[in-house]
Amino acid sequence: MRTKRLRPGEKGVGASMGPIGWPEMVVIFVVALVLFGPKKLPELGRNLGKALTQFRQASNDLRSTWEREMQNIEEDTRPLRETARGIDREIRASVEPSYDYGYPSYSEPEPAAPPAAPAEPATPEVRSPEGAVARTAGEPEVLKAETGAGNGTDPGRPSATV
Repeated sequence: MRTKRLRPGEKGVGASMGPIGWPEMVVIFVVALVLFGPKKLPELGRNLGKALTQFRQASNDLRSTWEREMQNIEEDTRPLRETARGIDREIRASVEPSYDYGYPSYSEPEPAAPPAAPAEPATPEVRSPEGAVARTAGEPEVLKAETGAGNGTDPGRPSATV
């Protein structure tokens, strides 16, 4: 994101000093005054200004060199990209079928598969309570063995051997 470069004395978004506010600037100035003294402070300010100016120039030179090289690369690769787009169009045209809507198709349709035969409905086995009683009435030994009746165990619990 680029900000508008402000002239001295202009106010705006670009005039902010980032996370450093005026109270912090006053503290930094007082500490610099105590450390370097009033005689060296103007010289230190000039040197700091020169260093910041050189840093900005180097940063701008790097940015302009980067942008120029990116433009050169884009110009060099433009013919290759156009060739690749042309090949892509040719491939897509050969793979995708072309349809002429409104005209009959000249190819014969594939024969349809015969319909599957309908399945017969399953008939559920009907169990009645009378049939269950009649079936178990004639087989008392099987009933005792299944339920555990007659051996002194609870029908709900498995028998344990000791």
